[in-house]
Amino acid sequence: SSVGKYIYFESDKAAAKGQVARLQSETFEQTTQRGKCFTFWFYISGVDAGFIEIVVKDVTNNNLYSLWRLGGTNMATQGWQFGQLGFYLDSPHTVIVQATRGGSAGSVAIDDIYFKESQYCSFTPMDSFTGPNLPVPLATTTRRPTQPTPSALDCDFEEDLCQWKNDLLKDINWKRFNGSLTSVSG
Repeated sequence: SSVGKYIYFESDKAAAKGQVARLQSETFEQTTQRGKCFTFWFYISGVDAGFIEIVVKDVTNNNLYSLWRLGGTNMATQGWQFGQLGFYLDSPHTVIVQATRGGSAGSVAIDDIYFKESQYCSFTPMDSFTGPNLPVPLATTTRRPTQPTPSALDCDFEEDLCQWKNDLLKDINWKRFNGSLTSVSG
């Protein structure tokens, strides 16, 4: 919206194609057997906008699991879209929101990140890439949660990056912005 804040990653002529910006969560303990549902809003637009990717890192062995990815060439402006994915991991882990720069014209943005416990979490939108499956819990429950417990890493980016951190080892970073994306991407 023209009022709320979000984070964005802009492709411009000064940055090299393929550069990556990463926003990383603090470490989570293992998920419950019901798993986690990660929801967010995203915006991708441009001739060669690049990609948004959601990655889970197992901190016990540093394995990276690419779970969700969307973007590429000729991404028509469709406005803000809802995304979500579910996962289960039986070890401590972090979640990484990653943007990879495309060509010279495009923007990606993300907002309203939320976590909840739930085995009922489909991959959305349907045309997003879904990576290899993580381990599946041995036993599941069919009881739906009544009220999700807020996570310390839920973030709407209105005040700051919450407890998320830019990966300072990368060449570029996610930036907070408010206003329409047309004023960001030109």
